[in-house]
This record gives sequence, C-alpha cells and structure tokens, in this order.
Amino acid sequence: MQVAATSIVFLRYAMLSMEARNATDDRTLGELFYYLREELAAIKISQSLMLLVDTLRQVINQLPLLSQEMANEIINTFLRAIPHPLKQKLLLCA
Repeated sequence: MQVAATSIVFLRYAMLSMEARNATDDRTLGELFYYLREELAAIKISQSLMLLVDTLRQVINQLPLLSQEMANEIINTFLRAIPHPLKQKLLLCA
C-alpha cells in the first residue's frame, strides 16, 4: 500500500512540475522549436553566402555615386576576401 501511495505522489509531482515548466519556460513551446530547426537546416551555408552576395550587389547598385564598373570591382574584391573554403561553397552554389 505504501508503494502505491508513494508512486501516486511522485506521479502528481511530475505532472505538476511539467505544467509549471510549460507555463514558464519558453523552450517548451511545443513543435515550434523543431520547425525553426528544420527551417534553419534547410538554408545551407552556400545559399546564405549567395543571399549575402546578392544583397551586397543590390545595395551597391542602388548607390548613385558608383559606376557599374566600380560596383563590380567592389563585389570582386569582396569575393576575393572570402576565405577559400567558403569561396568554394559559393562557387558550387552559383
């Protein structure tokens, strides 16, 4: 009889502590964490580098003081400054 009563008390404590954690801890938002993780895993580093280069190209092209040749030179200088392993991934993506 003592074992059953102790088991019920432990079970109630576990349920109450789980409810308290769900109410106060943001990490227990259910599947939202897993959706975010899957979305981030879907964006590879090569794709993110390509997004950065495209964004840089768009920003530079919108500057009125730069010619097209100067904008291309800035982008080429940026691409030369990227570390070699990242440059290889970027070339695979392009």
